[in-house]
Formats: sequence, C-alpha cells, structure tokens
Amino acid sequence: MALSGEAILAVERTFAIRFSDIELQSFSTVGQMFDVVRAKVFATGAHATSIAYQRVRNVLSGYAAANEIVADARLSDLIEMPAYKFHALLERQTGLNVPGFHFSRMGNVGLALILAGAILMIAPLIIAMPKWLGFVSFIAGVGLMYADERQLPDATLGDFSRELAALNAASLARPSPADETALRDALVRVLKAETGTHGTITPATRLL
Repeated sequence: MALSGEAILAVERTFAIRFSDIELQSFSTVGQMFDVVRAKVFATGAHATSIAYQRVRNVLSGYAAANEIVADARLSDLIEMPAYKFHALLERQTGLNVPGFHFSRMGNVGLALILAGAILMIAPLIIAMPKWLGFVSFIAGVGLMYADERQLPDATLGDFSRELAALNAASLARPSPADETALRDALVRVLKAETGTHGTITPATRLL
C-alpha cells in the first residue's frame, strides 16, 4: 500500500499527533504505524482526553467520513440527527457520562413561559386577574420544553473530548482492549480513505 505525504498528514490530523522523521522511516507495515499511533494517542498524562476522543470518533464514524472526523471539526458539522438522540447514542456507545445538551430557542421559550406561569398563578392573590392565565402559560411552557430536541454543543471534537475527560477521569484512567480495537479500526478507515485501498488491511500490510 503506497503511503503518500497526504495520507501521513491525514493520519496526523485525525489523531492529533505528529510523526518524527525517524518514526516515518521505520514504518514498513501498518502494524508498526499502529504501534506508534497507539503510543502517542495513549501517552502518559493524556489518557483520559485521548480515550474520550477515540470513543467519540468511533461513534461518529457511522455518520461522517473518516478524514472529516478530526479534532478541530465542529460536532454540529458532523451530525445531522437531533441532539437528544445523539446524546443518548453517545452515552450508550461510549459508556461515558455525557453532559446534558443546552435547550434550543424553543426550550428557552418554554422555560420562560413556565416561569411566567408560576408568577401569574401567584399574581391573582395580589391583584385582580384571571387565574387561568398562569395555568395556560405553565402548561404551554412544559409542552415546549418537552418537545425541544436540544442543540449540539458549539464545540470542536477536541474541546468536547476534553470536557468528557474531565467528567469521566476515573473511568478513563487507562485504555481498555476495546479502546485499542477502536483505535486500530479508525486508523484502517483513514488509510483506506486516503490511499483508495478497497481490500483488507491487516497489521502485516506493507507500506511503500
């Protein structure tokens, strides 16, 4: 498999790493490249963020091209599904505690109506006004908040991964076998996309 300069840059950008000239000269198989990628991605002191990043990348791989899922890509550019569905998907497939996504404009209007409704339900005790206004406002607000699909974080994949790492530091202290498998699969996807290889890529696949 021919490894061009563009393919090397794509691997570096995808995994947010840099290869030295000596490392590049040592690559004769995909397995050797993976060993270096793994060592860099799971480097001491960066475990949590790197593992969170790779787990989210693995989820996103079903919805975006491998060479598009990079650290500086915005989540909103990679995902088209409703934010609440993506949130549930992330928690289920990464096994991480994912922070709640913010309400969209609809949800914020709903919250305002709930607060207004609470005030309007108390107001008749002080001034003469219909009691039903507060009730209607409150119910309408609850309905809007329930229907709101939330919004994706206005963050890059790298920033979002750092936030996940902070919330899940204990569980991300070291990579699991599944994390290493996901990393290997991600490397294969990038290499296939950049080299146009359609066959099977194994650790023994030669790099030219």
